[in-house]
Amino acid sequence: MLQHTSIAKWPEIYATLFSETSMGFSIRKFINRVEQISYNMKMDEDEKKVFKGDMLEVLAEIFFDSFPNDPHFGIRNYQPVFKGEDYGVDGTGINANDAVVVMQSKYRNNPLDLVTYTELSKTFCSGSIEYGLNKNLDSNIFLFTTADDANHICKEVFQNRLVIINRSKIAHMIDNNIAFWTGAFDMIKEHIESKSGRSINSYISAV
Repeated sequence: MLQHTSIAKWPEIYATLFSETSMGFSIRKFINRVEQISYNMKMDEDEKKVFKGDMLEVLAEIFFDSFPNDPHFGIRNYQPVFKGEDYGVDGTGINANDAVVVMQSKYRNNPLDLVTYTELSKTFCSGSIEYGLNKNLDSNIFLFTTADDANHICKEVFQNRLVIINRSKIAHMIDNNIAFWTGAFDMIKEHIESKSGRSINSYISAV
């Protein structure tokens, strides 16, 4: 079952959004809806930034739970991490080579706003100290992002350790993939109904 805590915090939003996606959706449409929803929420800009990031973290959890055995970017035993915006690690798990990985999710409305070395250095440091990340292994720092890429410094420093799942790769896997989006809705439904004891239909509204 999904574990991200923001689902229980905003059940109406998750129920409504994923009810819209269940017959097929795209990452661009997902971003557009997140932007639209956050625009109408009574929050300051910092709170909206956290909200958007949480939405992408939930999508990342669904993504890794849906494709755990993919040889390129699969993560088994994916576990969300809840230690704050500046901690640097949003999830952990095991890659195709049976090694510990850490995952950072980075939301970008503008795909040209590349992920920076400063952002990913937190992931590397926290992963090494807290989760036993092996700096000598390849493919153990995962970046799940709606940006087009990480910047050149990230690639130069982290080299083969870094697995970038960018907007185009996400799109390739989930755009108009009815099986994925139907499964996503089912995961959201299971989480909401198990936490609340109410039908998901009671949470679906116009947001």
